[in-house]
Amino acid sequence: MTDYSFDAEPATPASQPTPEPAAAHDRLRADQGDAADVDAPLLDYVKVLYKRRWTAIAVFALILGTVVVYSFTATPIFAARTRLLIEAENQNVVSFKAVLDAGTTSAYVMAGIAAVNTVIAAAYYMRVLRVIWMDDAPDGDVTPIRTPAPIAAALVMTAFGTIVLGVLPNLVARFGNLPDLTGALSP
Repeated sequence: MTDYSFDAEPATPASQPTPEPAAAHDRLRADQGDAADVDAPLLDYVKVLYKRRWTAIAVFALILGTVVVYSFTATPIFAARTRLLIEAENQNVVSFKAVLDAGTTSAYVMAGIAAVNTVIAAAYYMRVLRVIWMDDAPDGDVTPIRTPAPIAAALVMTAFGTIVLGVLPNLVARFGNLPDLTGALSP
C-alpha cells in the first residue's frame, strides 16, 4: 500500500512490497462484488463479437439467404383468403341490453362477466388518471413540461384522425370495397 502521509519519508520502490498480480486481482474483484462478475464477461463478449464481426455478418447473410430461397421455392401447404364486409346499416355491435333481452342463463352470465370486467378496467383507468392529475409529483419537481414541436404536431394529427374517424367512420369504410378502388383503374 502507498502511504500518503506528508510526515513520512518518501518510500523507495525497493522498500514497497509488490503484491502478486493474481492476489491483487482477486482482492479487487472481492471489493467490487457481483458487478464485476456481470460486466466483465459481457464486455468480453462484445469485444469477441467485434473482433469476429465479418464472420458473424457472413454467417447471418448465409442463413438469411438460405431462408429466403427456401421460402420462395417451398410448396405452400396452407393458403387462406378473407373478405371484410362492413355494413353501415346493420352494424354488429352488441350492447348489454341486447344480451339481456335473450333471456337465457348463459346470456345473464355473459352480461355479468362483461359488467365485472368493465368495472375492473374502469378502476385501473381511474387510478391512472388520479395519479396523473391529482397526485403531487413524486420528486417535487413542478416545472412545466415543454413538448417539442414535432411531438405536438404528431399528437394533433393523431387526435384529429381519431376524432374524424370516430365521428365519420364511413370516410374510410368505403376503401374496403376493392371493386370500387380497382374500378377507377379499369376502362
